[in-house]
Amino acid sequence: FKMNEAGSDSVQSLIDGKFTSDAGVNSEWYIFALSRDKAEYNYSAYENALISYVNEKNISSASTRLKYALVLASIGSENEYISSVMDNSIGKQGIMSYIFGLHLLNNGYSSNVTDLNEVKSKIISMQLSDGGWAITGNKGDVDVTAMAVQSLTTYYPHESDVKASIDKAIQFLSENQLADGTFSSYGKANLESTAQVLTALSGLGINCKDDERFIKENNIIDAMKLFRLSDGSFSHIINSESNDSATVEALYSFVAYSGMLNGESPLYIFN
Repeated sequence: FKMNEAGSDSVQSLIDGKFTSDAGVNSEWYIFALSRDKAEYNYSAYENALISYVNEKNISSASTRLKYALVLASIGSENEYISSVMDNSIGKQGIMSYIFGLHLLNNGYSSNVTDLNEVKSKIISMQLSDGGWAITGNKGDVDVTAMAVQSLTTYYPHESDVKASIDKAIQFLSENQLADGTFSSYGKANLESTAQVLTALSGLGINCKDDERFIKENNIIDAMKLFRLSDGSFSHIINSESNDSATVEALYSFVAYSGMLNGESPLYIFN
């Protein structure tokens, strides 16, 4: 779909063309998904464009800075932007800045102002009484809960506090799955929430096609198909138009699921 939209004849030309011209604006999660799909692509043009973008812009959002650093890390960049973001952004914008920060710490990057165990403990402490996490309020949100689980996944088999936290979150997610297999956020069943749960479960080695906790009228994979359009893109809500955020989150959640089936590391563990 993205190749057709951009008029590209290969994935590499899509990376060097549309995704590079959109660096910093609209291509980061596509690059992230491709980098985690184990295919061998050259990201140098995109890397240079993204580094130029972050150096030229005053990016006020700590979570956005961490997102850029995370994508650079996923393509193997060694640019100093990553280390600078580790020091000035983790925990500076609520739960998401801790989650993205922990992903980087999990991959061996370090911060002069915090450490892995501190960030991990902070995320666990922010879990709500219903088992979920949220940006605001006292009720768990499916998206944020799934993303928090993604950041803690690698510790699940080894650390009792993480296991207890994730077990409560899994129960929360199962209880909040809708009858058609989808998930909702802010009262709307949508692709992105469903994709985040698929990513979280895949990282834990939970096959959503087999696990009864996540099979209602549909399993999650079948629920994802409800959003798929004939051109290969995905819609935000069922029976709606193509949506870029939905399309890219579907892409990387399927990469996560495929990786789980093939015995690969979770989506956010790069080595």
